[in-house]
Order: sequence, then structure tokens, then C-alpha cells
Amino acid sequence: MQNNKNVTMSTEEFEREFDILYNNIMSNAAPSIDAYEKSVFLTKAQEEIVTAIYDGSFEHTEKLTESIDVLVTQMTYDSFFDAEPVPEWKKISPDSRMFKLSPPAMFITYEELTSHEKDKCGNETKVLVKPVKHDEYYRIIRNPFRRPRKREALRLNTEDMVEIVSTYQNYTYKVRYLRRPQPIILYDKQPGLTIEGRDSRTECELPPMVHRLILDRAVQLAAAVYKQPS
Repeated sequence: MQNNKNVTMSTEEFEREFDILYNNIMSNAAPSIDAYEKSVFLTKAQEEIVTAIYDGSFEHTEKLTESIDVLVTQMTYDSFFDAEPVPEWKKISPDSRMFKLSPPAMFITYEELTSHEKDKCGNETKVLVKPVKHDEYYRIIRNPFRRPRKREALRLNTEDMVEIVSTYQNYTYKVRYLRRPQPIILYDKQPGLTIEGRDSRTECELPPMVHRLILDRAVQLAAAVYKQPS
């Protein structure tokens, strides 16, 4: 078994070392886990590790933080040409514009809205974008003392889309975010067995230094599920 944190682990190595660690923890007493289940645990573990690195749950190191840079994505949308043509009843406000984040986001790290309406000096207007949850939006919009200012837009997340509520209608919305990593799938799957819509073998796209973190966490998740009650 290789312990070098800088060595890339293939799907075959992920599976082989998963089996070794799992059997060691469970003392060969737990039921065997098939490749699909292992892929599910590895994919879930990968997302947990990315989240932990992002929010600083791990001891901070610059290299560890840089390991998720591969997931950084930036998109720019025009409010007229790039808004999704969704029916009005799906929008939270008539002033909403909805933009599809493709690939889907885990965390939005930076965003800005630039209105194309000129100010008195002939400059475009920068608008603060404030992320809110749906229940918070309703509290804000119903309270005349908390309603957003003219130079403030509200942003809500809806599945793989963001919804921008702004008094400005002609603007550019720029967003930078951490996209969801592609799943780790050990083997090509049979029809009907997919992970995040995929059914073909997929290697871990993150740098080697986090591979063992993912593997160890995946084994912990599996052991928690299949551990026999004492």
C-alpha cells in the first residue's frame, strides 16, 4: 500500500485500498460492499473533504487550500440574453432573472452585478449582491424598513440556478464559484445505476494530496453504515 500523499490513485487503487482498510476496521465481520456502493461512498467523501477544506475544518495549509482550485469556475451573464426562460410562477418576484450555473455550484465565492444604466458621471453602476434564503427574502420584502436599497440586489439559490432580484433590469452578473467535483466511479455501470447522472468510470479529478483523505473518509462512512450493533 502506498502512503505517498503526492501519488495519484487510480480507480483500481481506490477500490483495492478501500477493501483493505474496510476489512481491517470491520475485522471481516461486515457484509461485502459492491463497486457501486464504494463509488457512492467515495463520491460522498469527496464532497465532504472539499467542504471541509473550503470552510477551514482541516488544519489550514496553503497547499491544501490550493488543492480545490481545479474546481473554481467563473461565469458572466447578461440579464437580457442569458436569463433562463422560466415561467413567471417559478420566479420569486416579477423583477427576478434566473441564471443556470453549469456546472452546478457548491459554494459561491465572489459575485458582482453591474448595471448598464449610467450614473450622473456616465459610469456604469456597481450593485451589491446579497445572498439570502427564501424565508429571509420574504421577511425582507414584507418589511418596509429592511427592503433592499436601489444599489443592492438579492440572490437566491434554486437547485443549479441562481435567482437575482434587482430593480435594475439591464445588467451583467459575474459569479465565481466552486463547482461540484465529478463523482468517483470505479467501474462502468449497468443502465439505471448512476451517480449524479453518470454511469461510466470516472477518476478522481482532485490533486493526489487529497486522495487519501477521500479514501479514509469513504471507509469511515461505509463502516458507520455497516457496523454490526454490539
